Amino acid sequence: YAYRFGIRLAIATQSVIFDRVSALIAVMLILLISSPWLNVFFTSNQPVLTVVLFATVLLVVCILLLVSDYLIPPFLPNALKNKIVEFVRTTRSVFLGRNGFKVIAISIAIHMAIALAVWLLAQSMRIQLDIMHVLLLMPLILFVSSIPISIAGWGVRESSMVVVFGMVGVPTEAAISISLSFGLAMLVASIPGGIVWWLMHHEVPETD
Repeated sequence: YAYRFGIRLAIATQSVIFDRVSALIAVMLILLISSPWLNVFFTSNQPVLTVVLFATVLLVVCILLLVSDYLIPPFLPNALKNKIVEFVRTTRSVFLGRNGFKVIAISIAIHMAIALAVWLLAQSMRIQLDIMHVLLLMPLILFVSSIPISIAGWGVRESSMVVVFGMVGVPTEAAISISLSFGLAMLVASIPGGIVWWLMHHEVPETD
């Protein structure tokens, strides 16, 4: 769709990838920072250590990707090499440029806002859930939900909320209600954007 409005397909694709990567980096940073406090919710250190190890590996992979233009195998075709170099350099300019910190900071703020929204939903349903528990546990839920094994996290999010919120005394039915309400709230929140997209979809830009 962006391509129809004059944006190069490669740039439009990269913007979507950068959005997902920045969100993933943000949630991994939150998990790494909050890991000392997450231990209190588990009977052993193994779950937290597993998440921290996985998050650390992903962060290392992201760092390696930023310098992967220097690690391109020489046997690759030149056309493919050029595409990889262009993508990596664009990625580096986004995340290591002057706006890189802002991008990650905004992503972290969005994750915190999501946690606050979940807490407000719980309060509206008279479910006892401490805000500090939500702020600490929601990044873990979002991290698990980001695994690409479902559509928009549906199913995975519900299961992870049942397990994670169950550790702080939230009943299964209540955790499922919170998750479903959150998913529906996200759908409702996307309606204005969908309306704008639909209106723009019927306006074909003038071309010279």
